[in-house]
Amino acid sequence: MDLYAGRLGAWRERRLAVSTGAREIEVGTEATEEDEGLPIEGGEGDCVEFDRDDFMRLRAAITTRR
Repeated sequence: MDLYAGRLGAWRERRLAVSTGAREIEVGTEATEEDEGLPIEGGEGDCVEFDRDDFMRLRAAITTRR
């Protein structure tokens, strides 16, 4: 996802939406070269930003529970 933050400029971020059905929260982290090829989604929104290691641990924990 490309984000635009006014005077801060633009940056690429990887996002993950976590939902309980009734509520949803998005967590994000700065994108790296390994994220190349993921779909680009426009927009700006609020999310909880994690450092890369924490984001990947959370993502692994969520995706392995399915």
